[in-house]
Amino acid sequence: LSAVGLIVLIAIFPVRYHWQVFVLPAAVALSMALAITLGASLAILHVYVRDIAYAITAGMQVWYYATTVIYPLTLAHEFSGWLIANPMTGILQLAHWSVFADAQGALALPLISTGCWILGLLVLALLIYKRYERVACDRL
Repeated sequence: LSAVGLIVLIAIFPVRYHWQVFVLPAAVALSMALAITLGASLAILHVYVRDIAYAITAGMQVWYYATTVIYPLTLAHEFSGWLIANPMTGILQLAHWSVFADAQGALALPLISTGCWILGLLVLALLIYKRYERVACDRL
């Protein structure tokens, strides 16, 4: 919804917009795919380990600070390998590129990393559900 609002505001105000702004829904779709696959992978773990919710909350806060939301990727020279391995870096770089017409650093490598994370989490979630689907309903 906020991407639609951004496109409307760009049309209303005298902001110089460019064709890359129409790539923003792809960043939103990648973000949704990452959230769905990560949530599906962790949901079955929550059935067996109830306290995992606290670990997920703490992990999400650490993950937020390890993502290039506050600072650009170009500032983290020695940690750039770790930041590129972060699945949210590719999504945020794509969003920066689509809104500001420039990615603050590399764009292809973080997107490949994000795609690999999403594909890996999807395969993991499918394997976990295939193995534990009969037992998980009884466990709940």
